Amino acid sequence: SNLPDYHRSFLRGQALSTVGTEEELTTIAQTLAAATGQIGQIIRNITDEEPGDVMTYVDLWRSSLAVYHGGPGCVGDAIEEAWDNDLDLTWQNIQKELPDECVSSGSYPDLIIKYAE
Repeated sequence: SNLPDYHRSFLRGQALSTVGTEEELTTIAQTLAAATGQIGQIIRNITDEEPGDVMTYVDLWRSSLAVYHGGPGCVGDAIEEAWDNDLDLTWQNIQKELPDECVSSGSYPDLIIKYAE
């Protein structure tokens, strides 16, 4: 970063000031809810179907986590590719279609699930 050390330190402190608080949990929950809404709209836009009609709940959840981690573009491109290739919209099929620059989005849902166990 081109920021002076003081500014980086200040920004780091601001970013970390809510770690472990109710505010942090609320922010994470709201962000995950937004990612879930995004994945639903992506699926509707690509398939003209309701998400629950073309994906399982677990695959929708994994896709939402991937959107949270890598953004809707990465996951949306993969869903579109899978759909265009007449693949079932399973997380495994979507994960295989992730663009190279989005590969970390493919493993992120499994990491979260592993830490939650």
